[in-house]
Amino acid sequence: MAPDSAEIYQTKSQRWIRLNAQASSGYILFTVFWDKYSFVVHCIYRLVNPVWKISASLLKRLTMDTFLKLLDSHSGRGSILRTVQYGSQMIAGLKWVTPKGKERLLTLSSQLSLCRTILHLFDDLPMLSHSLSYGLGSQEKSIFMRLISVVQNLINQLFFPIEHIAWASDLGILSISSERWNRWCVYCWFISLSLGIIRNVISLSQLRSREAKKKDANSSRQVKLSAEEVFITVSLLADMADLVIAIHYMPPGFLWSGKLTTFFVGLFGFISSLIPLWRRIQCIK
Repeated sequence: MAPDSAEIYQTKSQRWIRLNAQASSGYILFTVFWDKYSFVVHCIYRLVNPVWKISASLLKRLTMDTFLKLLDSHSGRGSILRTVQYGSQMIAGLKWVTPKGKERLLTLSSQLSLCRTILHLFDDLPMLSHSLSYGLGSQEKSIFMRLISVVQNLINQLFFPIEHIAWASDLGILSISSERWNRWCVYCWFISLSLGIIRNVISLSQLRSREAKKKDANSSRQVKLSAEEVFITVSLLADMADLVIAIHYMPPGFLWSGKLTTFFVGLFGFISSLIPLWRRIQCIK
C-alpha cells in the first residue's frame, strides 16, 4: 500500500530535523574545537607560513649554478646534507611509508648524520677563528648581549671536541663509553640554542623599538631594517625548531624528552635546515 501525502510529509520533516540536528551538532563541535585550539592552529599557521614562503623562494632561486656554488662551500654542503637528512627522517615517519621504505630512509638519514659528524672534524679551527675575531664583544653596546655571545661562542667551541670524542667512542677508536659524551653534546647544543634564542629575542625587540622611533625615516632605511627583522625572525624560528629536537634528546623526564615521533623530529629538523639553506642561497649572486 502506497504511503499517503501526510506520511511522506512527516518522513521528510523528520529527515530535515535530523539533518538540522546533525548540522547544529557539527557547528557546536567546531565552535568548541575552535575555542579550545584556535591558539594552536594560529601557532601552526605562523610556523608553516614562513616555511612555505622560504620553500617557494628556494625553488625559485635554486638553479643548477646556485646548487653548484652551494656544493663548492663547506657550509653549503653541510646545509644540503642536513636538509636531506631530516627530510628523509620526516618522510620515514609518514604512516603510508612501508616498513622497508622506512628502514631505508632512516638508514639514509643516519648515514648522512654520520657524514656531517665526520665533516665537523674540520670545524674546530674555523670556530676558534670566529670566537677570536669576536673576542669579548667590544662592538656590542649591551653588556648582557656581549656576555650571551661570548658564552655561546665558548659552548660552541666546546661542542666540537666533545662530539669528536663521542664519535671516536662510538666507533671503538677510543676505549671509553660514548653515552656520557653524547649526552654532553646534547647539553652543549641545548645551551647554545637557548642562548641564541635569548639573543635573537632581545635583538628583535631592540630592532622593532628602533623602527618605531624612525617611522619618518627614508624608505631605503626602512627596507634595510625590514630585511634585518626578517633575518632575525627566521634565525629565531630555526633555533626554536632545533631546540624542540634538542629537548627530545635530553635525558628522560625533561619536558618532552624522548616523546617526539620520527615524523616530528624530521619535520622540525627539516624546518631548521631549510632556513640556513635559504639564507645561503640568498647570499649567492
